Amino acid sequence: MPVGTVFSFSPPAVPGVGTSGGFQFVLEDRSGKDVEFLSDNLNKFLAAARKRPEIGFVTSTFIPSVPEEYINVDRDKVLKQGVAINDVYQTIQAFMGGLFVNYFNEFGRTWQVYVEAEAPYRSNTQDLGQFYVRKQSGTECAAFRARKLRDPLWPGIHPALQRVPVGGDHRQRRARL
Repeated sequence: MPVGTVFSFSPPAVPGVGTSGGFQFVLEDRSGKDVEFLSDNLNKFLAAARKRPEIGFVTSTFIPSVPEEYINVDRDKVLKQGVAINDVYQTIQAFMGGLFVNYFNEFGRTWQVYVEAEAPYRSNTQDLGQFYVRKQSGTECAAFRARKLRDPLWPGIHPALQRVPVGGDHRQRRARL
């Protein structure tokens, strides 16, 4: 190789805290207050951290405004209809999100195949009635007659896990040569 750039990174003395890998931790609410309290304090923390000169980047994957639905599959009803529980869950995943099918090779590359419904058909949980699952006998039945919908207790996080992930990276220093 006639021209190239090489970087060398020493492993950190403390795993998760090094000069090349950034940092990550969990911000917890031990007071037991609601999700708005946690969200407000997370935003205050992130704003204060972004003002620090030694921190280059800090963020969290917690977004409390993202809607969440809870789907409770009535297992007894599903089994009475002669449908495998796994088929119901895979149908929910495929149509409301995406489901990995397989890999295939073409043009010297490996491609992944996913199945998902078009956006208009998966925009809300009321559309679940449109999807069907094959019974063990080979006939089809409506997949989601055996389900109950309810709003989640807390959007985005489980009530017993009142914590959110935070991650970031240090500000890059320029090497003096």
